[in-house]
Amino acid sequence: MSYINRSLVILLAVLFVNVSLTFSGEIKGKVTTKSGKPIKDAVVYIEKIAGKTFAPSEVNPVVDQKNLTFVPHVLPVLVGTTGLGSVLGILIGHSSPEATSHNILIKARQYAYDPPKIEVNKGDTLNIRLVSLDVVHGFYLEGYDVDATIYAQQKPFKFRRPSQGYNWQEVEQITVIANRKGKFRYRCSHTCGTMHPFMQGELIVHPNSTYHAGIGGVIGLFIGTIWLFQMNLRKSETEDSPGE
Repeated sequence: MSYINRSLVILLAVLFVNVSLTFSGEIKGKVTTKSGKPIKDAVVYIEKIAGKTFAPSEVNPVVDQKNLTFVPHVLPVLVGTTGLGSVLGILIGHSSPEATSHNILIKARQYAYDPPKIEVNKGDTLNIRLVSLDVVHGFYLEGYDVDATIYAQQKPFKFRRPSQGYNWQEVEQITVIANRKGKFRYRCSHTCGTMHPFMQGELIVHPNSTYHAGIGGVIGLFIGTIWLFQMNLRKSETEDSPGE
């Protein structure tokens, strides 16, 4: 994967249902459009189950994050459950999300790289393979002490750490830890023709902020849950009060 699309979705099914998370039954159903087409991602709101009353679970629900995915993807929350504990559990239990490993194939040709741009998060691991489609090319990654020489139509390529001199070795893959945020050029370090100076690409290392964005989403949904509960309570009090 050369271009990583950071798109994370939290679906919170706010269940105003008197069902304990610990000793619960199952609510089964299907959400479809008017034409009958199933809807994969949906938020379900159930106000109550007549004739049933259960205390909220004492176990705090927790949203975790693994490999840029929230687990669970859908979190049912019973009114009265300690939602703040869920948020605090995430804040205390994790200092940062898990790093992701990317297998990246970079193809070199006169006078461009494919892909021309790679986007990852800070802390991610890049397993880079290099191939040349025409002539001998170089691959120098600024800021990460990486230099390589790529031969036409050959899998093994030469690799060295410039800071360690000209100690070349044949490899089939380079492993880079994206531990520095920012924009870094990768350019051809072996003269390959008249347009050689213009042969370059860009590595963008983003701050790993998806975790904190997820926290904000959970907090927002928790506040929304409280608001819905208060509105529902006021509605019930209005309906139950005697008329003037």
